[in-house]
Amino acid sequence: MVVLPDGKRHWPLVGFQRFSEVVPALKQYQLVQRTPQHIDVRLVIAGNITSEQEGALTRVIQDALGYPFELRFDYRSKELHRTHGGKFEEFVCEVA
Repeated sequence: MVVLPDGKRHWPLVGFQRFSEVVPALKQYQLVQRTPQHIDVRLVIAGNITSEQEGALTRVIQDALGYPFELRFDYRSKELHRTHGGKFEEFVCEVA
């Protein structure tokens, strides 16, 4: 669950479909919440992303999460790791 700075928690309503509307070359994504204010956005993209696309993606993510989190984009060229059981998690919360 996503943790808001006031301590409230809710399920993130982030959908890959909206991401790919903004960035058609997007292959995979993962959001990792490290603190109540910061989220890392890991993206696997075929090609490059423009600053306009990154800005639009920021708005989509912030709207979906219900808070203007500070986002840090991390672009990758290879598939993101899965859990030991083989599951892929689109949203990971590391906030205690």
